[in-house]
Amino acid sequence: MISNTQELAENKLLILYVLQRAGLPLSNEQITEIMLDTECMNYFLLQQFLGELQNSEHIFFDTQKSCYYITPKGTNTLNLFLHLIDEDKKKRLDKYIVINRERFKRELQITSDYKQVAKDQFVVTCKVEENNITLIELKLNVVSKEQAKLLCSNWNHKAQKIYANVIKELTENDT
Repeated sequence: MISNTQELAENKLLILYVLQRAGLPLSNEQITEIMLDTECMNYFLLQQFLGELQNSEHIFFDTQKSCYYITPKGTNTLNLFLHLIDEDKKKRLDKYIVINRERFKRELQITSDYKQVAKDQFVVTCKVEENNITLIELKLNVVSKEQAKLLCSNWNHKAQKIYANVIKELTENDT
């Protein structure tokens, strides 16, 4: 029973550790990627522990940005019990976070989503933010869910190029 309790504690501490070491908020997908790729935790336990940490106010989920933040309570808990985390796991997580931090940051700056507003009408919202400042936000009406999904997917891959083209086109002097 003690090893189960220790494993439970370590798994929750691993989530707090990842959020602290990343130094930026992370989406559920990003946390999942980190934990699965480093083989530190399985998907189902991760989802359970994210919910428990949120309920105990060790982490906060921002519904508007769809990402998790470590709270002061979470930071204090991590600092008190950091020694319980396996050193090998910490090294794997540190290495993974260092390699992927900039990509995680970019992924949070470029967002897209869609919602159905009527039969055969979907509004797609595409956005680029930098330092909490919106650089560009587009809202587009499309006629199918497939089109909406395609726009979201393409935006996530082409947002920087589209933004640069919009700026170029709108700042050219046509006279």
